[in-house]
Amino acid sequence: MPLIQIAALPQPRSVRDRILDAVVQAAAQSLGRPAESIWATWQEIPEGGYSVGGARPENQPAATHPPIVRVYGRRSPQELSAVAEAIERVFQDGLGLDPFVIVEPAPHAETSS
Repeated sequence: MPLIQIAALPQPRSVRDRILDAVVQAAAQSLGRPAESIWATWQEIPEGGYSVGGARPENQPAATHPPIVRVYGRRSPQELSAVAEAIERVFQDGLGLDPFVIVEPAPHAETSS
């Protein structure tokens, strides 16, 4: 199960809900898996808690301060890349922003003999 963690400046709830649902659907489609196999969270960055070039807006500006997205999963690099590309498209289409997507393979649990 991939885990997708989104951190973004305050958005209207309707925008957040729409984007979060679209991210789950896009990730699932990119893997050929049901949406129930994708975990996603959205964490709001507090007002003034995100600086780009010294600008710290209270809400999401139209052209700056893109969401920061972390993707964790036990998938091949190609699969994780496909998930990242799908997420980028959702934010480009839904907010007109290119998110900063960080992909991190999840470690496999060690088994003892």
